[in-house]
Amino acid sequence: MLRAGSRNLRSNQIKNPITSWKIVRGDTVQVMQGADHGKKSVVIKVSRKTNRVVVRGIKLAKRRIKATEESQGGFVYREQPIHYSNVSLVDPSDGKPCKISMSYLADGTKVRVSKRTGTVIPKPAELTAKRFKNYLDGVKDTKPEVVTLKTFDETSLVPELDELTIAKVHEKLLLEKEEAEQKRLAREQARVAYGFSSSSDEPRNVGSDSKKEEAEVV
Repeated sequence: MLRAGSRNLRSNQIKNPITSWKIVRGDTVQVMQGADHGKKSVVIKVSRKTNRVVVRGIKLAKRRIKATEESQGGFVYREQPIHYSNVSLVDPSDGKPCKISMSYLADGTKVRVSKRTGTVIPKPAELTAKRFKNYLDGVKDTKPEVVTLKTFDETSLVPELDELTIAKVHEKLLLEKEEAEQKRLAREQARVAYGFSSSSDEPRNVGSDSKKEEAEVV
């Protein structure tokens, strides 16, 4: 047995929720069904949880307002929600209702396009303006004027050296150069001492050379 609260909850659940809304607040639509069939007006509210929209001056219902200290009360007419499927977006090129498809511009912007005429139907400017007007920068957001600033200097990667450090580096280079020259001279002296030519690594046989000279003399 279901309780009253659970019965009301189940009755408010949407069986087929609309996943892609092509009508937004501020759009001009035409009513396609009901007592206001054929009338055109502007969407003043959308309810994605119930798949319904509120259109200005459409489906008016008489409501009673209680008297207060500031007003006497009485009756007023207010718009009631109607189902999303009961309205169609109006094509601004001919003023007739149309079916909508989604497409992309060359710059990647997603837009609504009339299937009948191919006209691009932009979203209301007031909707976009209000969305960005109330937007506050977060901790990880960067302002446009800051993005273009040059905040990195590649010369900062080069460490700054004082005169004493530069002198020590220069002295070290000279010592390394002098040590390399001394090693080269030592290798040359070793070649001469062991009978190697300074320009060749082949040994020079002093005895065989003297014998050849004596034979030539004889």
